[in-house]
Amino acid sequence: FGLCYRARAGKRVQPLAALSVGWLHTSIEGNTESPRQGHSDDRWAFLLDAGLGAASSIFGRFYVAGTAHVHMAQPSVTIHFVDKAVASSGRPNLLFSLTLGSWL
Repeated sequence: FGLCYRARAGKRVQPLAALSVGWLHTSIEGNTESPRQGHSDDRWAFLLDAGLGAASSIFGRFYVAGTAHVHMAQPSVTIHFVDKAVASSGRPNLLFSLTLGSWL
């Protein structure tokens, strides 16, 4: 669930800022050879997303938008292989998106 604010509505280039909340689902299933044991885990976390970017009209109702997002999850999930942390989610994640859209 989120809110997005576009400045300069109606102009060709429109800066935008977004803030959203939701849930992050992470699951993993580990397999190994005997006598070791693989582990499985399935977790849900609260997610906060903040984004900054810009949108530009292409033609008519169509637009393209580029946005940088930061995700923070609580509790964050870390995946370990042997005793080494090899991956994490939500600590924070940095994402870039390019969107092609149309106003209805």
